[in-house]
Amino acid sequence: MSKYWVANEPNAQVTSAEALRLKDSAKIAGSSWTASADNDAEATAKVRQLGGGVMQLTVAVADLAQSEDVTVNTPVGFRVLDAKVHSTTHITSRSLTVKNTSASISNAISGASSNGMARAGSINPSNAAFAAGDNDLVISAAGGTGDWSGYVYLELQEV
Repeated sequence: MSKYWVANEPNAQVTSAEALRLKDSAKIAGSSWTASADNDAEATAKVRQLGGGVMQLTVAVADLAQSEDVTVNTPVGFRVLDAKVHSTTHITSRSLTVKNTSASISNAISGASSNGMARAGSINPSNAAFAAGDNDLVISAAGGTGDWSGYVYLELQEV
């Protein structure tokens, strides 16, 4: 079995399969992830590698009103494995849904509690895959009155 040296790790050696995984991880983390929001809302996106080929996309959102969307670019192809919402404001009855264009990936996730964390009850696998460059990952807000702020965390695996 061949071993490869790891950059910046002078004593580390890995197998060829692990070297390919590290190369893919660098491609994912090095990709340019951006987010844009409707009207006066603001959004930013960043990704970090969690290990085992899984990455976490964090979308920070400020001032998202009812019926507004955040759109995130998709520089690499991936599948959504999990979705969580961390609210930093309290908007009664606010929910967020993760979508592939207009098709829901998750059920509505509560964004109602201040400093609360909520997880999607399920992920619809038939809508969870994204192609590179489609830029069709959408986070939609519904319910409640007022502007919502918080974070949406998505666990992704490159496809």
